[in-house]
Amino acid sequence: MAGVEVGPKLKSDVEAHEPRAQAEIDSLMRRFFEQSRPESADVTLMHQSPTTVAPERPRRDFDMACGLLERASEAFDLLVNRCQRLERELDETAERARARSADQDETIEQWKRLATGLKTQLDASDHAISALKARCDAAEARAGQAEARVAALEKASAQAAGQAALAEQLSTKLHDKVVTAFGIGSRAHPVLEAVATQAAAE
Repeated sequence: MAGVEVGPKLKSDVEAHEPRAQAEIDSLMRRFFEQSRPESADVTLMHQSPTTVAPERPRRDFDMACGLLERASEAFDLLVNRCQRLERELDETAERARARSADQDETIEQWKRLATGLKTQLDASDHAISALKARCDAAEARAGQAEARVAALEKASAQAAGQAALAEQLSTKLHDKVVTAFGIGSRAHPVLEAVATQAAAE
């Protein structure tokens, strides 16, 4: 029945006619079953005496039966249309659910891809941070070594400066003593002059 299509106008007419038709069908079905039930007549015949003449059975109401058949046909058409409409609504609901499920699956996949990309970036950042920390530690170690060398050089420079000052002081004292001992005015200066003149003459 899912393949049978109902036009928009017929669908709206059927939907507008459904409540009234359903009430009429329920009423007619109750009347049909009440009138076609043979229990009351059978019970009356069972309690009659043998000498009592049974009354004539009522004539069947064929017009009512035909009317019931027509109404039953209308009810069947109504139920078929309702079933078709429910099937279409069920198919549409299932299609919407499948579409929502597909959208949700795609969204989940997008979030998974995003999470994977973020995890990759985080791993790369952790690796870069580890490498940078190692370089910083190495630079700090080299800086410490350089500071130690600078301190040693400064100490050696200070020692060298002290030794140079001492050497200059000793050199000045030696120069002064030499000048005093052999310079002009000293007792050794005439002897040195005579030696130098003799050496030049020879």
